[in-house]
Amino acid sequence: MQCFTRGETKGNALRPILVRLRIYHYLCIKQPTSNAMSYSKLYYHIVFRTYQSQRTINEAHERDLYAYILAYCRAHDICLLRINSMPDHIHMFVSLRPDVCLADFVRELKKSAGNFIKSHPREFPMFNGWGIGYCAIS
Repeated sequence: MQCFTRGETKGNALRPILVRLRIYHYLCIKQPTSNAMSYSKLYYHIVFRTYQSQRTINEAHERDLYAYILAYCRAHDICLLRINSMPDHIHMFVSLRPDVCLADFVRELKKSAGNFIKSHPREFPMFNGWGIGYCAIS
């Protein structure tokens, strides 16, 4: 799957599905496949917490964090369908390709998002990192 902003198209793609991600609109398009017999759709609801569940995700700047996470997912060809957060945790609904290891994806995303937040100390002054582990429900 690939994600495109509204208005973008990609060849003769099949079954476009419009999804809403806060203020952003995306079109997730399943590309035509070869004659191979393998097929999969993998959706995960992923939740991960801040360190010691501290309330450090600032509501005033959460959209900046969402935009960063979206850019990360797009760069890694992951379709982010929904994202939301509370002050102490983030919820994501993603579609992963079968060749993507869930644990590796979450680990690298947490590392990258943590670096983004730490590079913006004025927007997220209390952030001390992410907690260990995550929840993923398929």
